[in-house]
Amino acid sequence: IPALVASRDFIVFGDGTGPSKIKAARTASPTTPLAVYVKAGGVRQSDAEWSAAQPLLWRSATGAAYTQTQNGWAFADLQHYPNQWAAAVVIPHLHAALDPLPAGTVDWVFVDNVLYQDPSLFAPNAPPDYDARAYHDGTLTVLRAIRAEFPGYKLIVNGIQGGAPAGLRGEALGTDIVEGVWAECWYAKCSGKAPTPARCQQDQGLVMGLLSAGKVVVVDEAGLTPYSAAWREAFGVWLS
Repeated sequence: IPALVASRDFIVFGDGTGPSKIKAARTASPTTPLAVYVKAGGVRQSDAEWSAAQPLLWRSATGAAYTQTQNGWAFADLQHYPNQWAAAVVIPHLHAALDPLPAGTVDWVFVDNVLYQDPSLFAPNAPPDYDARAYHDGTLTVLRAIRAEFPGYKLIVNGIQGGAPAGLRGEALGTDIVEGVWAECWYAKCSGKAPTPARCQQDQGLVMGLLSAGKVVVVDEAGLTPYSAAWREAFGVWLS
C-alpha cells in the first residue's frame, strides 16, 4: 500500500475494497486524495442493492433490463426515477463504503457514468425512449442527492463526454455541483484511436474551462503504458 500511494496523484478504491486497505493508504499518506466509488445509474447482480434496484431498472417492452455493453451492469431508469434511485441504491451503497471508515480517511466520492450515455452502450439496443438531455439531468439529480447526504465529502465524476451533443458534454460540471472531474481516456480513446484535431480542441477547451472554474481535473489515459510513444503523444497535447 505505501508504494502504491507514493506513485499515484489520486486514488479511487473500487467496490469491494476493504476498510483496512483504505485506512492503510491514509496512514501511508495524509495528503493523497482518496475516493470511494459508486455508479450514478447502474447496478450489478453482485451489489447488495440489487434487490432494491429492481423496480427502478430501465426495462424493455419484454421486461428485460437494459444492460451496459462493456461491463454488463443494469441501467437505472434515471429519466423517470432519479430521486428514488439515489435513495434506494446510490446512497446505501456509499454508506456501506464510508461508514466503516474513521472520519477523514476518505475525502472524495468518485461517481461514475454521469451525464451522457452513448446509445451504443445499451444492450441489446438503445431504449426507444432514451433522451440524452433527460438522462443527463437525471444524473445531476443523483449528484445533488449525494451532495445532500454526504456534505463533508468532495465529489469527482467521470466525467467529460466529448461525444455528446453540445451542452451535455460536461458544461454543467462547472457549477458548484462537483469539485472534480475525471477525464478517462481523454486523448487515447477507449477504442484506442486518437481524436481528430477538432475533437481534441473541443475536449481540451472543456478541460480548460473546468480548470478555470476551479475544478480538479484528473486526466487518466487508462489504456496507455506510461512513457510509451502513445503516452508521450497524449501528454504532449498539454505542452504544445
